[in-house]
Amino acid sequence: MVDQLENELRQLAGKKGNLKEKEVEQVLDKLTVCEARENNSGYISEHIDEINALFTADSFEEIIQNLQRKDSEFSTLTHSNLRKNSPTSLLLAFHQLREGR
Repeated sequence: MVDQLENELRQLAGKKGNLKEKEVEQVLDKLTVCEARENNSGYISEHIDEINALFTADSFEEIIQNLQRKDSEFSTLTHSNLRKNSPTSLLLAFHQLREGR
């Protein structure tokens, strides 16, 4: 996987001369999803498409809305688990993850 990542980043850099953060992020996302599917690594790989759809949002509030709208066992369980936690802690963690990108 590391070799594939290096190759894809070199190819991308070679075409443009420099890399933008969004381009690197797209390569990492693609390889992460591919690896999860190829390895069939359990619970996350079973729900990877739903996770991507539900958690690709610009705000924590949007994620909660996505979970509430989706009628699936995964979304219901995830929403229920999130509701057990401190809203302040969840928002802080969300913002820390976003800024860490």
